[in-house]
Amino acid sequence: MLENSEPRATIADMRLNCWVYGDDRLSIFPVGISQDLTVGHVRDAIKLERAALFNDMDACDIVLFKNSIPDDDDFLRHAFEVNYDPKVALRPTRLLRNVFNSRLPEEGHVHIFVRRPSTYGVMEPLINPTWSRREQTVKRLFECLESQRLVQIRGTPASGKSTLMRLLHAHIKSCQPDAIVQIVMGWPEESSQEHPIARFRRLIPGYPFPIPQKTFILFDNAHQTYWDSDLWEYFFKDWVLPGASYRVVLFCGYGSPSKQPVLYSGGTPPVLGPSSRISLWHRNEHGNEDDNEGFGLLLSRPEFDEYLANFTEFPLDPAFQDLVYEWTTGHAGAVEGIWHIVKNQNQNGTLEAYTIEDFFKLNPWDMFFSGLGQADFSRGLPTPAKMKDVNVSNVMRKLLKNRTIGTGEIEEEREAVRTCYENGWIQADLVDENIVYSFASPLHGVYISQQFTPTHVQIPHKTVAELTFDVVQRFKPSQLSGSAHVGTFLAQQPLAAMYQDEFYRRLGELVGDCVRISPKVLTADCAKNGSMDIFLPTQRWGIEITRDGIDLHGNDKRLGLHCAHGMWLTSSDMVDWILLDCCTEMPEDSHDDLPNLLHAVFTKNFSKVIILDNKLKELKMFALREKR
Repeated sequence: MLENSEPRATIADMRLNCWVYGDDRLSIFPVGISQDLTVGHVRDAIKLERAALFNDMDACDIVLFKNSIPDDDDFLRHAFEVNYDPKVALRPTRLLRNVFNSRLPEEGHVHIFVRRPSTYGVMEPLINPTWSRREQTVKRLFECLESQRLVQIRGTPASGKSTLMRLLHAHIKSCQPDAIVQIVMGWPEESSQEHPIARFRRLIPGYPFPIPQKTFILFDNAHQTYWDSDLWEYFFKDWVLPGASYRVVLFCGYGSPSKQPVLYSGGTPPVLGPSSRISLWHRNEHGNEDDNEGFGLLLSRPEFDEYLANFTEFPLDPAFQDLVYEWTTGHAGAVEGIWHIVKNQNQNGTLEAYTIEDFFKLNPWDMFFSGLGQADFSRGLPTPAKMKDVNVSNVMRKLLKNRTIGTGEIEEEREAVRTCYENGWIQADLVDENIVYSFASPLHGVYISQQFTPTHVQIPHKTVAELTFDVVQRFKPSQLSGSAHVGTFLAQQPLAAMYQDEFYRRLGELVGDCVRISPKVLTADCAKNGSMDIFLPTQRWGIEITRDGIDLHGNDKRLGLHCAHGMWLTSSDMVDWILLDCCTEMPEDSHDDLPNLLHAVFTKNFSKVIILDNKLKELKMFALREKR
């Protein structure tokens, strides 16, 4: 007689007491199961028993550990001392009778310890060999984290936050190999119906019980937590800041630069000191700009040089490297965007060293910015479709004219500023305790200027010199004698930069969006020396502004049709240009060899301007007024 081939029903002859890491002692639960089944079947049973907790993962992702700890008053202390190394986790194929040596588990004990894969640790971070290791920045960030416990890092998209997070992760494991490092890649949306306690248990190691082991939680996309007042009130403020074993870093795509990063009712939001609030620009523990002792998201010059050392396709001329750092100020996405364009331009090995001249020659204006638009760099800027929003485009125009803007004067403007800020298109910072917004780098601002379609404005001048006269006579004395701020470094703006900004503002009144600027315009060096480049594509005119006679011959050569930068502008067939030297004292030397030179001499507290030609002959004199 043949044996019955039907599968034999299993009998639950074993009861396993289970506990999920992070639960309290009262949450211990039994699972009835047969010794003839496997560890994998136990995972299935646990998922069914705790469906709400494990609803977002497959049973195969649950990790089980075997032990035998009495269910007494010391249970939690012993439970946290269990070895949760994934290497000793139970294999899913093992039969339970072999796991327990055919013996029934001891009564009154907990036998199976359950961990979600995201809470027993994360894989070692993947470090791209081409990255700068940013050792000084990472070291200072780690020291700040140890002392402050909760650190917020704010930066626009593609500014290097995720890379810095991985570098910090590696540094933590190097310095404290026994520490737990938890990576939280995102936070549930506000519409989530999940109870706060369940959310914390799922994503925060050990919650709601203290962990003896030091635990670092690195939140990527941490701006997604701003809505969760429970997280900020009951975990960050009540657990992390008072001195629990947690250390938390929040990598945010945007955020308030004030001491209260979030505001909510029903509690008192946590307060973060200056050293806990990290932005793009390098600041020290007192919140002051400091390239020597401070740190920020932007690459320092040594870190930038370390990154360039990994660029092995062909040699780069030092002057070109300086130009790239000046344009990007170390913004990782901007640097990467330029390298993606440049790295394939070796011209079959014909370049000995890639120079500024090579760059301008091989990258026509429109083609260069089109290439940037396809790089990761563009994640931090509005799309052409978003730029069609009148209020958004007006915010961008205002930033180009003034380098920084406030929160807005009317509701429409305030809403547009919020839109730009929350999308990561502009960066927020504090200046004299006031929140101001700026572009993340000079290159970001210039890219935006290229997005405006030139307006078909009839320019009422036949020459670039006549246009220059008209613009200068529109200067407002208050804009030259007052103080303003430079967007890139948020420092007090020197007089030289005020000349160039005022020229750009008044030119915009005359020609609308018929203005293109080079990346040099928004750089710190430009603000310091007062030189800038403007191009009017509809007229094919170029204007260079400098001050107090600084490097007149160098500026003239650089703007000329056959020079490095001239090669770039001639891609749009520049036919005429002016070199405008703004000064407050009469120049003493004529320059017969600079026929395109004009001097604008401001006198009497900027109430009057005299325009001279290259031979110091007076051409025009205007009284400057606040209102025309």
